[in-house]
Amino acid sequence: IVKTQDNNVLSDKDIKNKVASFKEKLVNITSSEEFKMLLGPIIKFKQALGHSYSFGNTILIWLQDPKATMVKSKSRWAKVNRRVKEGAPAIMLYSPIGLEPYTPEEKKEITSNFFKKWGVKSLKELTPGQKEILSVKLSGGNPKGFKLTPSFYDHRFTELIEGKEDLAPNANTDNIE
Repeated sequence: IVKTQDNNVLSDKDIKNKVASFKEKLVNITSSEEFKMLLGPIIKFKQALGHSYSFGNTILIWLQDPKATMVKSKSRWAKVNRRVKEGAPAIMLYSPIGLEPYTPEEKKEITSNFFKKWGVKSLKELTPGQKEILSVKLSGGNPKGFKLTPSFYDHRFTELIEGKEDLAPNANTDNIE
């Protein structure tokens, strides 16, 4: 159960109902215009988020908080010198459970692909935000399953830890309608 930004309470069942409603809209699309109208804002939203999320988790974020711009867990916010404010509304996302760590070869391939994506040749060339994204990718593994977890928070419900440098990239709200 999570409290939303407008103090509503959402359960796992509520989230699953929102997803089912979204799926029903998606299945009943009869034209390419309807498809663009439904998915266009979600695609823009995914591009604007300050973190790499699956398309499914992007939809979950958008369904729960269309104003979200950068969503991370408390521990990920702490790594960029921010803390979640007391009473902040949580966002439920699917989190991996039972990870099997990546092999050294898999980590090397993930790093190589990441460098290609950002047009760099070494860690030194990455921004703090890019390093954090790579760290998340490398710290994972191959999941055995997923569970709905209410422990993610939007940037606007965080604050800079006093005396620390803000390492979070600016939340990009320009692309969200």
